[in-house]
Amino acid sequence: MSNRQATIITASTKTSGPGLYLVKTAGVTVTLETWTHWPDISQTIVIKDQTGQTNPNITIVPPGVIGANIDGAPNLSINVKNTSATLAPLAGGISYTLADYNQISVAQIGANLGWASVTDPAYGADPTGVADSSAAFQSAVNSGFNVIYVPPGTYSVANVLLPTTANLVIFGTGEASRIIQRAGAPVFKWAQASMSFNEQTIRDLYFDAGAGTDNTIDTTGQGTVTMSNLFFSNTPTGKANIYVNGTAGTYTHDVRLSNIRCYNIGGGNAGYAKVRFGPLGADSSIDQMYANGNFTDLHSIAIDPGATDIQVNNSHVYNTAQSVIYNQGTYCAFTGDTFDFAASDAIMRNLNAGHTTITGCYFQGIAAGTSGIVNVSTTVTNIVNCKFFAASGAVSAVKDDAASVSTVIDVADIASSVAYTKIFDLQGTNSYARAVPGYAPLGLSSFYSGVTAAPVAQATTTYLGQLGAAANYLNTAFTVGMPQTVTGASIGVDTTPAAGQTMTFTLYDGAASLGSCTINNGGFGCTITANAAAAVNDSLYIKSVFSATSGSANVRYAITYRG
Repeated sequence: MSNRQATIITASTKTSGPGLYLVKTAGVTVTLETWTHWPDISQTIVIKDQTGQTNPNITIVPPGVIGANIDGAPNLSINVKNTSATLAPLAGGISYTLADYNQISVAQIGANLGWASVTDPAYGADPTGVADSSAAFQSAVNSGFNVIYVPPGTYSVANVLLPTTANLVIFGTGEASRIIQRAGAPVFKWAQASMSFNEQTIRDLYFDAGAGTDNTIDTTGQGTVTMSNLFFSNTPTGKANIYVNGTAGTYTHDVRLSNIRCYNIGGGNAGYAKVRFGPLGADSSIDQMYANGNFTDLHSIAIDPGATDIQVNNSHVYNTAQSVIYNQGTYCAFTGDTFDFAASDAIMRNLNAGHTTITGCYFQGIAAGTSGIVNVSTTVTNIVNCKFFAASGAVSAVKDDAASVSTVIDVADIASSVAYTKIFDLQGTNSYARAVPGYAPLGLSSFYSGVTAAPVAQATTTYLGQLGAAANYLNTAFTVGMPQTVTGASIGVDTTPAAGQTMTFTLYDGAASLGSCTINNGGFGCTITANAAAAVNDSLYIKSVFSATSGSANVRYAITYRG
């Protein structure tokens, strides 16, 4: 009994019948291939003799493959023993003689099952990586087949324009199917003049983008794309491995990225980001992304101004030159992620971002002189149940500027409070942290209040606190009993100032002014807005200054805080 191994060829033959059909002589065993994982292929291999019946002398190894899905069947063999019968095709099939058998391949089987291999002679991709295979890939995707197979090998490719074919699938065998990005253009791009939504898939491929000068995959103009099980080695300088964007003023949506691995190997280029969502990127997601920027990429994930509704889940991205996450979008959410080690910036920087939600994330390796999260001119940032771990000398776990509004931290693990210069530096309006051990354990809002026992005279300076008005603050100031954030004060009087006169009130923590307000003629109250941390044993009070002929007035006041 002899044994022959099928070899890979480039010729393809398409038939109308499903399955693979062989004509063999007796006493021969043929091993077809070691099958790889082909979940897109649902056809079966059916072997019958020339009468159309199964023959006891014709067996399949391993057993039970007859009539079964070929997916995952290793070392599939057809054994023809002790018979002169031949194997004939079923209706619509194609037959091969023994002499032809060495030309049966994965590519040939693929053609019979409705998909094309880029190495078929009709397309001619070079699996050694020596020749430029761009035209071969382009020819394959233009072939009319919905499924394009990239066999194991190395291919030099750029500037493949993908069609709008519905349900197009481009797939390989994982890291064995390697594409080297050539300079000058993306490997795959759509570049549609208007948006198209066709449910397309790219999966199980390896991209080496070290020589690239443009985004490796550019979805501009294409929505409803799934990219999964992709490996990227290095990032094109100043560009991204995956760029998601709409076109012609229309947002893309439903671009789904899963199990994306991106690593800068051997140093790497100064890429802009591993994944970047452009200004027309929307309603798209990342799940299970793992990326090491090797401190040469600026960011791991970047979301441009205009992008909206981006979800990042269950990912671990790290080691960037600037912020790991650079978010300038709106309604973006980060859930169950680990972000760590930014060389010269906060791990996450939100700039002009709106309605950002960060839940169950771990900000690891906050470096000295940097912060975990920095918000600049943001609106509504909800940070829930997150963990922060910092090196000694870190600035803050979370920091926002005075132009930010409503940064809310609700339940957090800060690991070591002494690692930070200021655990939470929240300067924005209505920004606060609560239910954080060692910072604001109660998560409550309350106030200190008082009223003067007698009218405050005009042309006087007095100090208002727990004992009413006094000549100096030491005799009346409220004493802080727990760490808290002072949020402001409200003041009311029973007599309005005389025309052209004022009653001015300034809120203090010790010698530090936290803000002031003035009541003019016709007014009976004013409000001070503040957002200042107060420590245990600090002294809070209000200084009042009545002008020369303002008239006298009784004063009611309250100092509000969270803690």
